[in-house]
Amino acid sequence: MCSSLSTVTLGKGLGAVSEECFGHCVCLTDMELSQSVASVGDRTFYRCSGHQYIDPKNVSEVGKDVFT
Repeated sequence: MCSSLSTVTLGKGLGAVSEECFGHCVCLTDMELSQSVASVGDRTFYRCSGHQYIDPKNVSEVGKDVFT
């Protein structure tokens, strides 16, 4: 479990965010996805109870249970 990560900015050239990448990051409140991110894997933000805003911009594929 991650208890200190609060902000993440994913830069240009990243095409996908892998499954469970930020799972259990309970303090994650702000996530910025670059326009190149087209896919978000299963349970990427699983149990991230603090997220307030995530702008999906160009995401066309979303896995299962991404925000549960």
